[in-house]
Amino acid sequence: SAGTTPLWESASMSALSEVPAALLSSYVLEHHFLGRRRSTFALYVMGGATCVSLPLFPLAAAPAVAILGKFFITAAFDGIYVYASEVFEVRVRGSALGLCSSCARLGSIAAPQALALLSTNHIMQLFGGSALVAAAACAAFLPETRPE
Repeated sequence: SAGTTPLWESASMSALSEVPAALLSSYVLEHHFLGRRRSTFALYVMGGATCVSLPLFPLAAAPAVAILGKFFITAAFDGIYVYASEVFEVRVRGSALGLCSSCARLGSIAAPQALALLSTNHIMQLFGGSALVAAAACAAFLPETRPE
């Protein structure tokens, strides 16, 4: 129907956003001014704000806005792996990263239920809101780990 994007096209755009997101993440994490905490915070805020604002855009723009939100969330997710490995002390790093990975898998398990129970706009708002909460937590509680 008019105003919808074919599934293959959406999946292609989503997959193609992965590489630029990884490049952006690596660049901002190493930026001398931003550092790890600020860049992770900024990526989560941009991704969260984009996802939360998705219902405000016209239907024709929704796929592009959704991919933009996914782009920023993917960059934040890539960055959080670097950041998490530096936040924990060496003696507990392996266990802590394993716990982080397990929690991420729990989110993966819950995702299909979210798809079944919520509309697309509500899903994007849920993920966007979660990203904004993660950004606030990063800014409030985590130290900077990038060496000067």
